[in-house]
Amino acid sequence: MLRKKIIILGGFAVGKTSLLKRYVSNEFNNDYLPTIGVNIKTKIITCKNIEIEFVIWDIADVVTHKTIPVAYLRGTHAAVLVFDVARESSYQRISEDLQGMKKIDPSIEIVVVGNKSDLVEKQQLQKIEADVDFKISLFTSALINENVEDIFLLLAEKFISK
Repeated sequence: MLRKKIIILGGFAVGKTSLLKRYVSNEFNNDYLPTIGVNIKTKIITCKNIEIEFVIWDIADVVTHKTIPVAYLRGTHAAVLVFDVARESSYQRISEDLQGMKKIDPSIEIVVVGNKSDLVEKQQLQKIEADVDFKISLFTSALINENVEDIFLLLAEKFISK
């Protein structure tokens, strides 16, 4: 069995915890409860006949690539950078975090996720994609469970292909 540590980073209220909760236990809570420190969950999946245990660290929004404690990074295989598609300010920091994570560890797999896609029209998603200077891996919605599992399947396939 492969064991992979994944960290989830992003600004406040972008849906990091909601994505994690939806993925691990298929639950969604409308109440916003900010994460304090780190929240760790695990899930075992099978991808291409290989079992993978994901150890997922949902890190508080005050942490960026500049302020992340070394202990949080130790043993990290991937980072999921999350922004809220309905709040431009939440994706303005993604470029910097993306570059910062690559400087910290060039081998880390990074998936950029635009969450809360249920709040905007498809044309707005296309506009965001055209306007940003980074590649968006997926648009998701924890609320309606859109592409949430795909985040981790994408990572699983990257881990298996290495």
